[in-house]
Amino acid sequence: MSQSAGLGSTVATTDPEAKRAKAELEGTALRDKPADGVPERLPPLQRAGWWCVFGGFALASTGGVFAGLAETEEDKAARLIAQLDPETGASLQYADVKGEYDDILARGRRDAVLARSFLAAGGVVLAAAIGLFIADRVKRRPTRVQAGLGGLQVRF
Repeated sequence: MSQSAGLGSTVATTDPEAKRAKAELEGTALRDKPADGVPERLPPLQRAGWWCVFGGFALASTGGVFAGLAETEEDKAARLIAQLDPETGASLQYADVKGEYDDILARGRRDAVLARSFLAAGGVVLAAAIGLFIADRVKRRPTRVQAGLGGLQVRF
């Protein structure tokens, strides 16, 4: 029996080389007999913890970008009110720039809220990562107290 492998070719499903190639593609080739020098796969809790670390840093970095954007909007608003009227040489009146000033402040507030939200979410995800690492350590820790027929055995 054979299956189509694409491009008009066929591969026998009983062929050992086809099975080896499939195992390598699926990442299961080293499951039965690990080769020397190849590290073990990470346990599921550690893998999830590392993904949470990555996600937490990505969220926190996004929050940093929005904090920078909020600061840029604040600088724009400060420059706007510091401008001089080219005809009179005096500071611009608030009534003349009110709409633009309010728009700039609204964008700055929005960016500040987004920054705080992303930073908080990043902190929560990093805390979850720490929890996963602790849970993995507790799960893999050898038991110190064992009950047996002769009583309790305590190891230090």
